[in-house]
Amino acid sequence: MKYTKLLAVIFIFVVFIAAAGCMNIQRLSLTEDSFSSAAGAPEVENPSSNVTSYNREEIDHQLYGRYFNSDLKSFPFEPKTSNIDIKQISSQELISIFSFLSHPIEGAKVSSVNGQLPNAPRNYRNGVHEGLDYYSGSCGVSVTKKTPVLAAGPGTVIRADHNFEEMNREEYNEAVRISHESKITPEELLDKFRGRQVWIQHEQGIVTRYAHLDTIDSSIQEGTVLEKGQKIGTTGNSGTLDSVKNTGRGIHLHFEIWLNGVFLGKDRPVSEVRDIYIQVLD
Repeated sequence: MKYTKLLAVIFIFVVFIAAAGCMNIQRLSLTEDSFSSAAGAPEVENPSSNVTSYNREEIDHQLYGRYFNSDLKSFPFEPKTSNIDIKQISSQELISIFSFLSHPIEGAKVSSVNGQLPNAPRNYRNGVHEGLDYYSGSCGVSVTKKTPVLAAGPGTVIRADHNFEEMNREEYNEAVRISHESKITPEELLDKFRGRQVWIQHEQGIVTRYAHLDTIDSSIQEGTVLEKGQKIGTTGNSGTLDSVKNTGRGIHLHFEIWLNGVFLGKDRPVSEVRDIYIQVLD
């Protein structure tokens, strides 16, 4: 009888310890999942580290044969240049130069999220954000696939990707791996990540880029002269993993402002960048 009671006590103790261990394992798992979700997992499926360098010739003859040969064509209207170095002049000078521009989405504001501003890191592809994102809510208005994208200022179309061809999953994953292993995202791949685009040449050599578009109006062709506020297309998610997977999510406009090969706000503190864009576009 004594031994029976002892065995019963031991059995209960073992069961209690096992249950506690399972609870701890579950708690740890939830903590790790929460941390990963908060950190934002890289937009890549089945990641691999077998790419150690960026070699355009090698890639041309493998996965990206159709891609590198056609996407980065020579435009009939080459961007003009000026003697303005926007990395060296003051914020007020920048605001004065670019103040003819307005938001490319009616009623929108500069995003309230720092990660949607220029210079925000894009760790999944080893690069930085070169423009301003307009997502539903954070930009002050609703953004859907039907949201019109407007010319931010008067100018001439120098690029319109009517024949854009989306990456498949294998191509997307390969592009992410190459970018992550490179010193910085190769321009050829960064261009693909921007998806379907329109570029407009403005005064003083300023160029605006409108990326991730779902559609481009048929009237928008290279050489088309636009008025400020004229519709050029609609917002989408082209060039993103959501587009590759056809999830229907992640609809937004990625909008860039360039002069002499430098995007507006490059290398400036986030508070200064936000103030520049607000005063330029609002």
